[in-house]
Amino acid sequence: VPVTTRLTSLFSERLEGLAPPTRDLLLVAALDGGSFEPEVFEAARTLSRAPVDAGAVDEAVAARLLRRERLRVRCHHPLVPAAVREMAGAQRRHAAHAALADAHTDPDRVAWHRAAATDDPDDEVVQSLIAAADRSGCS
Repeated sequence: VPVTTRLTSLFSERLEGLAPPTRDLLLVAALDGGSFEPEVFEAARTLSRAPVDAGAVDEAVAARLLRRERLRVRCHHPLVPAAVREMAGAQRRHAAHAALADAHTDPDRVAWHRAAATDDPDDEVVQSLIAAADRSGCS
């Protein structure tokens, strides 16, 4: 869903003040369905080439981009992930998907993120997507 200019501006202001590792954590979480599982932190560290820990979550909570609900972390607003993805740009999204593919061990998620990380035809990616479809019964 495209995010309106006004919302993009609001979220952009909140994102601009964050440390780059925190922005990277938000991006990889947005690209991985909004989860904050260990793989997301690992991918954010790879993307940032810097430590990414609970302090990044605290910073995003303080910026009202994330909120804590009991033992879970969620986006403060349902459009935050869309705005984060949109503001990142294609090259950064590709790099984040590549980091997620490296972080995941589930072959289906690895295949999906590998496919999202490239614009060029890749026989290996195609084969991994076909295998994922076969496992899901969608072939």
